[in-house]
Amino acid sequence: MKYTLFPYLFLAFILNAGFDAKLSGQDFTIYNTTIPGFYQGGTDWADFDNDGYLDLAICGALSNNMPATRIYRNNAGIFTDINAQLEGLKNGSIQWGDIDNDGDPDLLVCGLNASATAVTNVYRNDNGTFTKLNTQLPGIFNGMARFTDFNNDGWLDIFLTGDTLSYNAFSSFYKNNGDLTFTPANLGIAGAISSMASFGDYDNDGDADFLLSGDIGGAYYSKLYRNDMGGFTEVTTNLEGLGAGWSLFFDLDRDADLDVFLMGNDLSLTPSFKTFKNKGNGEFQEFFIGMTGLSLGNFAVADYNNDGYPDFVATGKAPGCGAMNTVLYYNNKAGSFWQSTTSLIFLNYSFASWADFDNDGDNDLLLIGLNSSGSAVTRLYENTLKAGIFTPATQPAAPENLNYTFEGQNVILSWNRPSGANSGSTWSYNLRVGVISGGMEIMAPASDPISGNLRLYQMGNVTQDTFYILKNLREGEYFWSVQAISPSLEGSEFAPEQTFTFSITGVGESKPGNHVSVWPNPTSGILHIEISESRNFELVDLTGRQYLKDRLQPGTNTLNLSSLSKGVYFLKVGDDLIKVMKR
Repeated sequence: MKYTLFPYLFLAFILNAGFDAKLSGQDFTIYNTTIPGFYQGGTDWADFDNDGYLDLAICGALSNNMPATRIYRNNAGIFTDINAQLEGLKNGSIQWGDIDNDGDPDLLVCGLNASATAVTNVYRNDNGTFTKLNTQLPGIFNGMARFTDFNNDGWLDIFLTGDTLSYNAFSSFYKNNGDLTFTPANLGIAGAISSMASFGDYDNDGDADFLLSGDIGGAYYSKLYRNDMGGFTEVTTNLEGLGAGWSLFFDLDRDADLDVFLMGNDLSLTPSFKTFKNKGNGEFQEFFIGMTGLSLGNFAVADYNNDGYPDFVATGKAPGCGAMNTVLYYNNKAGSFWQSTTSLIFLNYSFASWADFDNDGDNDLLLIGLNSSGSAVTRLYENTLKAGIFTPATQPAAPENLNYTFEGQNVILSWNRPSGANSGSTWSYNLRVGVISGGMEIMAPASDPISGNLRLYQMGNVTQDTFYILKNLREGEYFWSVQAISPSLEGSEFAPEQTFTFSITGVGESKPGNHVSVWPNPTSGILHIEISESRNFELVDLTGRQYLKDRLQPGTNTLNLSSLSKGVYFLKVGDDLIKVMKR
């Protein structure tokens, strides 16, 4: 791709009172519910009862400023509080995730309770009944709690960042032990307040890197941490430090590299909105879409018009005294975004989330927050998809050419994008791995393994990569499959199930005296290989396609990989198999 700055797109919009106005070409209509107004919290969608409809989890402050955490069952568009007796929390976050790999979504919530005490709760879902676990996780508010599998063992771990009370900055990972307990992982992550974290494989090496932004040591920073198979290294970037907002990795220009969206307050407490393109060499370049700054809110990405390109909505406090905004941008298919004429309610201390709650094949929009009169609002917009212009999304095809490769005690599972998928990596994938046919004891998908219906309305559990490195396997037979998720968040059927048998004997062993050293790895072009005796080698990709084949001589050998596309390759030197990352 060309690394040139996009020109400013002067897309002016007026910041005025918080009301809904119908414009010609309106894409959304208000859908009435009995859900009360919430603000200073969050929402997330999942089909917790497996009835085919996405249900809603919500936390935050009600109109009387008291915290509440609730689950609303969606019965064909009628939302009913299930009275789950969850502890009310505000000024935090809420997220669904399957912590025990049993196929149903559990719940992670953090924030301040009614006694102004910071709390982090994990609730296990057992057939629709939610039980609070005794995890002994530290309480967090003014930040967030997020699920992520940072060590690629197939179990969702937890990352916490924020204030534990009295301005005590905190950030830490907690490893899922697979038995409903979590152990602190001391990985040297900076503590932060007014913080936000996002996870994505920005360097395409098969593990989840993450971006941490917020008040770190009395000033706002944005720190990018590269994941090297469970260990993290801070990477120097030009990403602006912001706090009290939101961040997200996603491939906005569809060049197979994850870019960065950031919003929040800058050092002068002025709301800001920043976008940075991933140049593919570890560097990020800012570009502009004409978006006014926002903080104390979030943005959410989905293909709301079903054209195969990701769009986004953003909401929160805008520059100026009392100013607030909610704005919808659609992808112009040329690497940037244009503002939609759709009018949405302006909110502050707000949160936006997408979900196809009515199962009609398009993304609907939920907003919570405070309006201009200071009232708490929960507003659900039904997507009407302009007649004659857009068509409802259809179920995409499944991934193809499933394959596996062993690397020591790890296995690398790979696949190709489904037929007809548009270019770029706005597609994501759900991986299922079990020890019996159809099982998911090792890694559970965020969807129904039979129908493919999404249980969690989000990107798949391996995000946008077309491979996954599953670590530290035990000997035995494994069964696996993968599902594609389109930009409009429609799940395919799972691909035909595959199997592999793992045996430690002879896997990844090096013969005495035949040590192989490879550097630099990752590489942007030149790769050095040092061996003690002459050996044959070949370089292949995840699908087994061969790129190089020759014989290495004793000493240091040099390969030029500059012509290869960035991604993961395997260097086979005699009996040794070495993963090589091309940037």
